[in-house]
Amino acid sequence: MYDLFFCMDRNYIDLLKYVFTTFCSVHNVKDYTIHFVLYSPDNDLELEEQVKEILYGISQDYNIKCKYFIPTEHFTELIIKYEKLLFKENKVKKNNSVFGKLANWSRFFINELFPDVEKGLYLDLDILFNKSINDIFKTDITNTIVAVSPHINVKGEKQISDYITKHKAKILEYGILEKLDIEMADMNINNYNCGVMYFNFVQFKQQKILDKLMCLLDHLVNIHKFIHGGTEKIQNILIYKYSSFSVEYNSIYKYRKTNLRKNIIIHFKGIRNLSQDSNYLDLYKKIMSNSNFVLAF
Repeated sequence: MYDLFFCMDRNYIDLLKYVFTTFCSVHNVKDYTIHFVLYSPDNDLELEEQVKEILYGISQDYNIKCKYFIPTEHFTELIIKYEKLLFKENKVKKNNSVFGKLANWSRFFINELFPDVEKGLYLDLDILFNKSINDIFKTDITNTIVAVSPHINVKGEKQISDYITKHKAKILEYGILEKLDIEMADMNINNYNCGVMYFNFVQFKQQKILDKLMCLLDHLVNIHKFIHGGTEKIQNILIYKYSSFSVEYNSIYKYRKTNLRKNIIIHFKGIRNLSQDSNYLDLYKKIMSNSNFVLAF
C-alpha cells in the first residue's frame, strides 16, 4: 500500500475531479491510501464530506483519510506577521499568492497529523496524472528526508539556481545559518520544486524540521525580514540535502513541452483558475482520450 498526501483548503475543490479522474485512469486505486490535510478557518466538516463525495463519485475503491490542520495560536500569529512582511499592505498581491495561506504551510505538519506513516508522497493539487507513479516509490530515501526533482530550465536541463548566490549576503546578514546550525557550503546546491516530494517522515521527525521551521519564522519575524519565494525557498533552506527522481514525475508545464508519451505528472505551477483554464482542460481531455476509463460525473 502506497501513501499519498494532499494539503488543501476550499479553493482546490474544483480541481479534485480532474486530478483524481486522471489518477484513477492510470492506477489501481486499491493500492493507495489518499491522505488529505484539510484547512478550514472554522473547521467546516462539509469540506471533508465534499472531498469524499467527489472521490467516491469517481471510484468507490478510493481509500481516503482526512485530518484537519488546526494551527496553534502561536503559529497563526507567526504567519500573520510573516505575510505582512511579504505583502506589506498590498491586498491584491496577498490574495493572488498562496504563501500567506495557512493551507500552504500545512505540508510541514503532515508528520504531526499522520504520525504512523513512515514514507509518503506529497503532491500539489495543480497537477494531472498521465502515467503510473509506482516506480517513484523505488527511490532510495533511506538517509535523506525527501526525494524531489531539482529545478530544470526550458531546455529540460537541470537548472543551477542562482538563488543562494544572489541572496548569500542576505542569508548571512539575517543570521539564518547560525540559527539553524547550517554551513554555507551546504547551500551551494540546485534548489528544487516542492510540488512532488517523496518523504521519509522518520528522518523528518528525527531532524526536527518542524522545530527548525518555527525557529526560522520566529527569527525572521523578529528581525523584520523575509525569504523571497515563500514556503518553497524556506524548505530549500531547511531541507537542503535530498535524493532525486526523474523530472518526468514533476513536469512543470510552463517550463517544459508537454510530452504525453514521456511525462508522468504534469504540474501547472503558477497558473491560476485551472478549473477554467483551457490549457489544463485540453490536456485533461487528451490524457483521458488515451484511456478506456469512463468518466463518472
